[in-house]
Amino acid sequence: MERIGLIKEDDADLLRKLVRFRNIVVHEYGSIDVRRVMNIIDSQGYKRAYVIIKDLHKKLEESKLLDP
Repeated sequence: MERIGLIKEDDADLLRKLVRFRNIVVHEYGSIDVRRVMNIIDSQGYKRAYVIIKDLHKKLEESKLLDP
């Protein structure tokens, strides 16, 4: 998505970090401290991922590239 200009480099970096974080949470679910997870989410700016994905969805929809 970054290579074809749908998202900016820093947004792509954030999404990659989010995916890595998700993999850690999923594969070590039994030993996850929910408060620690919330602190990581807040401190890493993962809430911004929602805005990135919402903007990407809008671009895809406007470009008629969104799969209905």
